[in-house]
Amino acid sequence: MTITIELPTEAEAGLRKRARFKGQAFDEYVKGVLVRESEPTLAELLKPIHDETKRSGITEEELEELIDSELAEVRRETPLWSR
Repeated sequence: MTITIELPTEAEAGLRKRARFKGQAFDEYVKGVLVRESEPTLAELLKPIHDETKRSGITEEELEELIDSELAEVRRETPLWSR
């Protein structure tokens, strides 16, 4: 998709400076910024988990214990050299 946008001079200058700093062409840098902005945030990704946790009635302490025990089990089952 191709789009044309009008940027304030200061915004364009700032984006060009960041693109140069990263060693990228201006258009590729701006495309990367737009693509990253279109991706879901961590809060959006975790919302279904937060909603289900809240609906379940589990307490924060119970959830922490569950996560800790699952993490400990994974660590026991996964050899250190494969992590």
